[in-house]
Amino acid sequence: MKISSLLLVLATVSATLTASAQTPATSGCTAQKSCCLAPLAAADEPSAADAAAIAKARADYPLKTCLVADEAFTTIEQAVGHVHRVAGQPDRVIFVCCNDCVADFKAAPANYLAKLDAAKKK
Repeated sequence: MKISSLLLVLATVSATLTASAQTPATSGCTAQKSCCLAPLAAADEPSAADAAAIAKARADYPLKTCLVADEAFTTIEQAVGHVHRVAGQPDRVIFVCCNDCVADFKAAPANYLAKLDAAKKK
């Protein structure tokens, strides 16, 4: 095999690997944003109670987009559910496209909860 042929094969393999590495690593996001392209960190498994709350909330969740990234979910069933807790307040279930968006939500939950509340009023 000539060196030029070998280089062509290596370039093709490299391009294929690069393209597959950029496929969204999230379950529910259709976006190509950096939050969705980053590998997902291992998510904490929800407790049985949290899993039940998340499953129940999927049925009547008012948004079809990530609460943080505003990108459409492939399906709500594939979105990442998170139970937000504040002492003295009822638990709130939110759905986002990836674990990075969960982290962004946790950094400023009031902003995102206001957005969710507005969607519920529509």
